[in-house]
Amino acid sequence: MKRITTLFLLILSAPIFSQTNTEEKEKSTAGVSNSIFGVQAGFLGAWAYNELKLTDKIVLKSELGLQTYTLKTKNPDKTFTFLTPEIVLEPRFYYNIQKRADKGKDVSHNSGNFISLRSSYFPDSFTVGEKIADNAFIPELHIVPTWGMKRNLSDHFNYELGAGLGYRKVFETNLKQNNNNDDVAFYLHARIGYKF
Repeated sequence: MKRITTLFLLILSAPIFSQTNTEEKEKSTAGVSNSIFGVQAGFLGAWAYNELKLTDKIVLKSELGLQTYTLKTKNPDKTFTFLTPEIVLEPRFYYNIQKRADKGKDVSHNSGNFISLRSSYFPDSFTVGEKIADNAFIPELHIVPTWGMKRNLSDHFNYELGAGLGYRKVFETNLKQNNNNDDVAFYLHARIGYKF
């Protein structure tokens, strides 16, 4: 009878041991969050964003915002500063999530260092601010390899820093601007964000 009772207790306790083991494995493997929605503001504009998980370390960040833009025209020789819409798609690889988790550091909401390929499109749909001549702003595409870091300040607030150097493509020529359609794009950002 003792053997049957012991066997019965072992069978009943097996799911408890396997559940504990599974929970330990889940805790030991750190990865990015499934989906994060938020807003960010920096010196040069404001953006709404989403980070969608693709793998344990890769997300696709999409942004829609208003970016400060400075335009220098040749004829007449004048500089305009205004806000223009910006649409961004940016695959990000968070390369040190697991290392931070192993050291006991906060990795929630994708808090870590990343490398990315930032693709920004500036349409000519509208501008906000200083009035510029018709057709003075031309659509542009920037493709910039970027290094950055994201850290949490609290459960909802975070900050992000990043920099990169890449390619700038102007889609049309315009006599009022520089006729060079291809150029170097330098990207630098410092932002404070709020996660919903």
